[in-house]
Amino acid sequence: MQPTIADLQAMGICEVTVSCDRPDCRRAASVAFAALRLPGTTLFPAIRAACRFVCASCGSHAVSVMPDWRGYKAAGNGGPSRAVERPGKVSGA
Repeated sequence: MQPTIADLQAMGICEVTVSCDRPDCRRAASVAFAALRLPGTTLFPAIRAACRFVCASCGSHAVSVMPDWRGYKAAGNGGPSRAVERPGKVSGA
């Protein structure tokens, strides 16, 4: 099943990275979901066609759209690390 914008936002992802596919350009920029003005029910793969991105550097329409994973909040990702105490071991020694 393909994720929707709302699915990605629930995981803490609030932006997409749009990259130019032209080998001589490769410019990339992050765009907030809010700036896309698409409903949360929009399937992620449909974003590219719905927004008709154009590279600001070279004018190409050949772009890739990927989630900006820097905000990803899965279990064990992005939280403070905690020392695990094991029986028979002294922590902090």
